[in-house]
Amino acid sequence: MKQALVEKVSRERVGDEITKMIQGMFLWWPVFFLELMFSKGRDPLCSVQLICELGLYHTVFSVIPQEIKSQVPPELFQDTSSDAIAAAFILHAFSSTGKLDLPPAHPALLSLIQEDTLFRARLYLASLLLPFQGFTYTDRKEKTHSVLSAVIRESLKLGTQNHYLDGIPVLFAGVPILKDGMRMHENEPMSRAKLGLLLRHKSIHNSLTGSHWSTSILFSLMTDLVPCCNLQGDGFSSEYSHENLFQIKN
Repeated sequence: MKQALVEKVSRERVGDEITKMIQGMFLWWPVFFLELMFSKGRDPLCSVQLICELGLYHTVFSVIPQEIKSQVPPELFQDTSSDAIAAAFILHAFSSTGKLDLPPAHPALLSLIQEDTLFRARLYLASLLLPFQGFTYTDRKEKTHSVLSAVIRESLKLGTQNHYLDGIPVLFAGVPILKDGMRMHENEPMSRAKLGLLLRHKSIHNSLTGSHWSTSILFSLMTDLVPCCNLQGDGFSSEYSHENLFQIKN
């Protein structure tokens, strides 16, 4: 079945259906599990869970050229979808009225994803691509690129619509910048001017790539919470840190 999906369904069609999924629309998939997929309705989290439960994560996201795949550890293409589910679960909890086993995030971080489905869709796709975070490859011109860009471009055939191809890699690039900035702020509080400069960094807030400081901070927070997420218990483990608790409250 998995091989048939790779060979018979165009990558453009796969990307189109994933786009519908993360925007909360119905999906189309081959008839042998069409009814099961439709039973999940318009909930992006349930669709993410179903893709992973059916073992289709890499069938959807890892169809990239061999010259790129050969430069990535083979372990990446095994069962690595748990981080994607965890990130999607956290985003779902933040963006819905459902209960979350931690304090609510500041309203300023949630306003865009609650009001704009396209911002929320971009964060859902970024969540799905979390297993590819940090992996790079070198092209024939000896230039280094992120693997997640190749996944968006080759496996999903998505471009800059809704700032997927140009915005999501920037979202990931902003994570270490924000974390470094927050560590510096904890050691020695920054002035409002320095905090403003941090939030105006081009990888954190840039209209050209659809980046907004609030969603950049929220995504960075999500990546911090992923290791603490207990998928079996639909909550967070006892290892949940006070550092993350402080970030959510503030």
